Amino acid sequence: MLSEEKDSTGNIVGSPDFKKGQEQFKAKELSYNFKTKKGRIIGTFTEQEQGFLHSEVTKRMEDGSLNISRSTFSTCDLEHPHFSVNFNKAKVIPGKKIISGPAYLVLKMSRYR
Repeated sequence: MLSEEKDSTGNIVGSPDFKKGQEQFKAKELSYNFKTKKGRIIGTFTEQEQGFLHSEVTKRMEDGSLNISRSTFSTCDLEHPHFSVNFNKAKVIPGKKIISGPAYLVLKMSRYR
């Protein structure tokens, strides 16, 4: 298992970065079972189709599909985007389709004085 590294002051100095072919993502924690070919990724951040996907938990299944929970998708690249489409769970079949439960639009407004 790989996870974020912290220095002596508690600041994060490194996190797992994954790259395989065109697939690339950053995470807070990454674990993978080579026998079952299943993985679990905590705190995923990746660029997908001109947008950015943030996910609390992602499970990579043996067939290559992904089960994603508590996620946001936005064209904003900030850690906490100003606007996003949020969904509680989804299944991604790479190169084919995404199946999602209910999704909802989130707009974060800031106050100007």
